[in-house]
Amino acid sequence: MKIIYVIVLLPMLLLSDRLKELINYAQTHNHQIKALEYNSQANAKSLESTKSEYLMPKVVVGGQFSSQTPASPFQAQDTLSAYGQISIDLYDGGKLSSEISQKTNELKASKFDERYNKKALALSIVNNFYNIKNQEALLQARYDEQKELEAQIIRVETFHRAKLATIDQVDKIKSTYANNNYQITATKQDIFELKKSLSLKLGRPINDLGNASIQEPQNSSEEELNDNIKSMDASADALVNTATSLDAAYKPQVALSDTYSVYEYYREQSNPLIENMYHQNTIMLNVNMQLFDNGAVKKQKQALMIQHQAMQEQINQAKDEQSNNRAIAFAQIATAKEKINSANTALAASESVYQMIEQKFEAKIVDNVTYLDALSNKTTATAQYQIALNSLEVAKANCYFQLGLNVEEYINE
Repeated sequence: MKIIYVIVLLPMLLLSDRLKELINYAQTHNHQIKALEYNSQANAKSLESTKSEYLMPKVVVGGQFSSQTPASPFQAQDTLSAYGQISIDLYDGGKLSSEISQKTNELKASKFDERYNKKALALSIVNNFYNIKNQEALLQARYDEQKELEAQIIRVETFHRAKLATIDQVDKIKSTYANNNYQITATKQDIFELKKSLSLKLGRPINDLGNASIQEPQNSSEEELNDNIKSMDASADALVNTATSLDAAYKPQVALSDTYSVYEYYREQSNPLIENMYHQNTIMLNVNMQLFDNGAVKKQKQALMIQHQAMQEQINQAKDEQSNNRAIAFAQIATAKEKINSANTALAASESVYQMIEQKFEAKIVDNVTYLDALSNKTTATAQYQIALNSLEVAKANCYFQLGLNVEEYINE
């Protein structure tokens, strides 16, 4: 018998979607996450590009052809020239090094954004997962109630035919049956919509959901900053780097270049007295410094530093919210446990009352109103207990998110 049971359940287990697999799949295929990954890659390439310029020579080649009509008395009528130049910036006032620091911090910020959004997506999927589980628990409770109502309809109709029950007793139970069927249809629609929402985050359809539980997080006095705050910190540092790069405008700019040129002349007879030059090498040291701009660069720097101060206030607010949210998250776990105990007590009581009322109803000691009320209470308590269990799992997941941890690492399946 056990072998048959395993054979029947095995295909269902293989086709069911596990919570950890859903999270891992979404973090790889979700379009928003992929967009953030591309943004990080773009920032990495931008950093590489800026580093490639630092203290590295530039090589340029070029050429031109000129023809003068009438010919100039100082050069041949037709001249073809080509040149090659090697140049290097010996000192730029620290502009390029500040830009490298800026782009490094921008890359850090984008990486932290990517990690934060992956964790937020994981929490969202956990919420979807257990919301579906809640609706499925409610649906199962409705189905169980439907079976019991069907049995009572058959029983009461038999009594009615024997003139032992009135038609209003039959109609009352049938009305409750129809209303329960309506609730079943509505719950199915809710499940369909929740699964569609989850599918959108995954980028693929989902199958039946497997069971999962989450380890309980441990409270710690040490609080590490969440990734969103780390991203803001890196962005604030990037603003400082940008402001620092503006200081280069008031510092000397020193560049060294070596240009070698070759020339070819045509129709030289137009100027027979000129001795044409066929090659030339030019070494140039260029130094320049901006002395006055009416304070334009200084004001730009001040604007950036004010933006930095504004971001620091946002960071401080985010840190306060982080501490607050973590305290709430642990309190939610404690509250969820209390709700489970209450729901378990209510379920046991409702089942006991229902069994007693059902026996009295079948013995015609109580009316069908009392019976239907007891059945409804049992159905509600059954679903509410499962919802309370699922709420605890959601509270755990939210706590891991507030702690800045990857919830998928703490899922048991």
